[in-house]
Amino acid sequence: MSLGFYHRVNNMDLKLIPEDSEILREVAEAWDWEKDGDPSELVKAMAKLMVLHNGIGLAAPQCGISKRIFVMGNPDHLVACINPEIIS
Repeated sequence: MSLGFYHRVNNMDLKLIPEDSEILREVAEAWDWEKDGDPSELVKAMAKLMVLHNGIGLAAPQCGISKRIFVMGNPDHLVACINPEIIS
């Protein structure tokens, strides 16, 4: 089992967690705008971490944060999805 890699990004410590981590099997919580506040800093940090690892997408649970947020794209075009739902 890998220990993962910690990164200090935008004053946040994010860690890419191992693929066998339990958090990846759990249902993530919705982002609560009142309780959790503005997700902008988390989104920016996740995007930087994704680019640092040459990724095209990264979900908050992959950083050890059990929230329904993911980012995708490239350095020139980034999309952040917060509380996405499958509707069909």
